[in-house]
Amino acid sequence: MRPSLIIAGGYTAGHITPGIALAEALTPDVDCIFMGARDGMEASLIAQAGLPFIGVPALPWAGRRAAARAVSLATLMPAILTARRAIKQSRATALVSLGSFAALAPGLAAVSLGLPVILYESNTTLGLANRVLLPFAKALLTSRLFHQSLHRGPHPDVVGVPLRHAVQALATQQVTFPAGTVRVLVLGGSLGNPFLNQRMPAVMHLLARSHPGLSIIHQAGHAIAPGTIARSYASLEVDASVHSYLDPIAPAFSSAHLIVATAGAITLHELAAAGVPALIVPLEGAAARHQHDNAFAFTSLTGCPHVSEATWADERVAATLAGLLAQPGAWLACSERLRSLVASPAAVHAATLVRRWL
Repeated sequence: MRPSLIIAGGYTAGHITPGIALAEALTPDVDCIFMGARDGMEASLIAQAGLPFIGVPALPWAGRRAAARAVSLATLMPAILTARRAIKQSRATALVSLGSFAALAPGLAAVSLGLPVILYESNTTLGLANRVLLPFAKALLTSRLFHQSLHRGPHPDVVGVPLRHAVQALATQQVTFPAGTVRVLVLGGSLGNPFLNQRMPAVMHLLARSHPGLSIIHQAGHAIAPGTIARSYASLEVDASVHSYLDPIAPAFSSAHLIVATAGAITLHELAAAGVPALIVPLEGAAARHQHDNAFAFTSLTGCPHVSEATWADERVAATLAGLLAQPGAWLACSERLRSLVASPAAVHAATLVRRWL
């Protein structure tokens, strides 16, 4: 009989895709069952991956007002009880927490049942759920962005960020400096970035002055209608294809010569696999400003520039992007530094460590 593993987390693609990549690496030796928020986007993402999903009552915590957080707390105990029943029925022998408030109840349920809990953290610092679960954890797996300043819990194992096969495969493909039309990919994360949605059409209009024929692919956000943004590009005579959500995303990465992206850890490692130089724009509303920390760490490792919303100026941003395209040698050197961040398949490494606890 094959062992069963619960993989818990949710709300954004960034909290789900590493778990899907881990499940791919563990298949067919392990039955992987995902657990997350009933009403989050994780249910559809996991269904598309062909994996089982169990929904528990869970509401977001980060960035919410006091009243909303009170409601989140009120759902915690029913969620723990629901998760306990589901874990018992699945006969799981371990749980991996991917972080987010959706992972907290399953993690606490696993602790109460005496199951080993393994934490995975892709960001520079632990999120709330993983901080709460840390004293009970048997292992902590992290990306290279992680700041190893913990004074309790297991010693971090740096595995990198598990990427799905199609994205990891980008790291083996040759990249070339644009010889003609420049293609730019704009990524605001799975839920989108209102700031980039508003400002990028004007920036791309400025960049098109030095790079005529510029072509844009813009991901606006999972629940955001792309029409308004597409019209903004069209009014400035910029060729842009605007999508709510790009899935699969590997083709967009492989066709891009330049990327503008928020600093979600998964997005950063996906573009690193693609080897495409990028401008990083941390999301101001991210919990505990962790995207700013991600951006600083990523810049120090790869040399890619970053700019905050507070210091943004359309002309300066357009000039920075033009600078990334100014010298083929510098562009290729940046590409090589990016690829070094994902030199080995993190999913395989993480799966090897998780198997210890099954």
